[in-house]
Amino acid sequence: MDDYTITAAMACLIGFSALSTELAKHGLGKDIWTIPFDSITYILEVYFVDELLYLVVISMTKLSILFFYLRIFPDKTFRKISYGVMGFCIAYLITFLIVSIFQCNPVKAAWLHWDGSYHGACNNVNAQGWAAAAFNIALDLTVLFLPLRQLSKLVMGWKKKLQLLLMFLVGGFVTIVSVIRLETLFKFSNNTNFTWESAPFGYWSTIEMDVGIVCACMPAVQALLKRLFPTIFGTTQGDKSTGRSGYTGRTDQSNSHAQPKSVDTKDFVPLVESEALAGAQTSTTRILALGRTILIYDRHIKCARDVDYVAVSHVWNKTVSKVQNKEGDQGDIEEARVLALTLPMRIWDGLSQALGAGREMWHDYLSVPQWQEDVKRPILNHVAFIFSQAAFTLVHLDDISRQCVQQMRSGGTIRARAKGVARICNAAWFSRVWTAMEYVRSSSTSVMLDDYKLFEDVHDVFLHEFHSSLDMIVKERGDFYEAETLARDYGMVPWQLGPLTLMRNQKVASFAEAFSMLVRRSCRSNRDFFHARSGILNPKWKTPPDFDKYGDACMAFARDCLRDGDYTPVLMSPRPVDDHPGGIGMGYHDLEIWGLGPLECVPTNSLSVSRAQNPVLKVERIGPVRFIKKLEFRRLHPDILFSYIADMALDFTGPDVDDFVTTVGTRLYGQSTPEILERLMETDRRPFLERTLVDRFNSQGGQEPWQL
Repeated sequence: MDDYTITAAMACLIGFSALSTELAKHGLGKDIWTIPFDSITYILEVYFVDELLYLVVISMTKLSILFFYLRIFPDKTFRKISYGVMGFCIAYLITFLIVSIFQCNPVKAAWLHWDGSYHGACNNVNAQGWAAAAFNIALDLTVLFLPLRQLSKLVMGWKKKLQLLLMFLVGGFVTIVSVIRLETLFKFSNNTNFTWESAPFGYWSTIEMDVGIVCACMPAVQALLKRLFPTIFGTTQGDKSTGRSGYTGRTDQSNSHAQPKSVDTKDFVPLVESEALAGAQTSTTRILALGRTILIYDRHIKCARDVDYVAVSHVWNKTVSKVQNKEGDQGDIEEARVLALTLPMRIWDGLSQALGAGREMWHDYLSVPQWQEDVKRPILNHVAFIFSQAAFTLVHLDDISRQCVQQMRSGGTIRARAKGVARICNAAWFSRVWTAMEYVRSSSTSVMLDDYKLFEDVHDVFLHEFHSSLDMIVKERGDFYEAETLARDYGMVPWQLGPLTLMRNQKVASFAEAFSMLVRRSCRSNRDFFHARSGILNPKWKTPPDFDKYGDACMAFARDCLRDGDYTPVLMSPRPVDDHPGGIGMGYHDLEIWGLGPLECVPTNSLSVSRAQNPVLKVERIGPVRFIKKLEFRRLHPDILFSYIADMALDFTGPDVDDFVTTVGTRLYGQSTPEILERLMETDRRPFLERTLVDRFNSQGGQEPWQL
């Protein structure tokens, strides 16, 4: 809207300037007694039109600046005030347009009554002009000083401060010109030789409009100024320290087909974890991509609570991912730099076309520098928070076309629709641990396909429709595993959309549910897996464990869940396996033999040979538990520790646990069913559990209890 309003102002200014030239030709600025009478009438008629154009230009210029404020300042109170000032600007424009048009009755008396031969009634035009000028100056000052409090919070280098100072000096000059114009208006109103006295008034009106438009356009011409004066407007090291959180906003030019020639590494600015920036709402960095200038907002992560933005959930481009893993050559690095800017820009274009350009967008390409490990690590801890605070999550299925969706929606046979469903099942987005976590933490989703256009859905409509189609196909086939082969040889991950949605709606997930949702999705490392799992479980630890250490991370998650009353860790015995079909170098064998979680239609497993006989365990919570002594976890292999903890399942009773014992207990733990059932005979399970824990984990007596 800022571009549209300033364009309207510029169009009116061109018209004003053309008419001003016409006025000069017919004698404006000369003594009235030297001008032919017909020319005087013509001057007054053109002057009447110029008055109206002046009102439009100054009002549209202010509105453009206010719309720009709305783009860069997310503070809710500030935005409300800005909208209020915009309302006053619009009211000013409408009021004085009406008053100016109908200043005389009839209207044409405004340019015909000067010689007394035409009879008509006119308002006090001088008082009208003074009132308009006074209100205009008041609005100028309001627009000028409105963002000062927001700007005072910014942490920026001296060059950025110099640029802001220059912009405010220009804005202040506009106000000074308005005051000078008011003075000339006073002189003009007290003189009968109006063609002579109106010239200075017209000059200052023109200067006011010209400088106002220059001021409004200064943010857009920064790229040009950087080329002409790189030492003043270039990026500085001081500017880099403010950091970048990946919020994308206003663009200048609109050539979406142009490709950037190169992108310098200075364009990747890290997000900083400083409390100084936490108080700041925003500062900006402009970078070139797709032939336009992108406005990147630098924010502290805490600002996500106050910003109206959309978070993008997507699968990383292979080249960008390769460079992030430090596996690419120089050519890959250059390509990744370009992709890291152009891909978010294309997504933002599609989002803006559908919803308007007022929203901001968070994209991890702009937030996580692909080759700075020390910067990336702290940001990863906040990804779940970023998605939880977003207005909605934009799911980008960049490998799915609209043709696939049309196939799924076709009115043909289920077999024909299954082809479209199968292709969507193969979308990479469904197969990643990060995207599963992002979905769980989202309030709602909308979908963008490979054409970078927002799908015609809101609040999960597309994903729900897809899941319903998948369910229909399975019912028609009569067997989940036969239908599963439509999509992939191993594991139809989209089946887990239902449980993921349930977790999201309930805002809670158990240890076992998180494992079962993520175990068949791929990732690049243990760290990615545990970050995604942390985002789903939302653990309460003060300091997260080292996610690169598999055993320590597993035990930390188990302890946190047990402390919180989630006893599903005792039903699990994860064991690393090298030949995991998901290709992540680790697996959870016991979990994949039997499913966990509230799954009604199908189990989550697909590796076991005798699939139909495996029970789906519904985990039931028991009473409080405490460890008698903190374990020395590093002394034992994590597999052994998990086996010990899983043995505790035999100390609890209930229908689901009975199924577990009779089905897999003998095979896993080497105990016969009668021996196991004998251990379940005691009625009070909690004292027995506590004695069992003492026997297993206390190598020495007399230790202080370790409360969970």
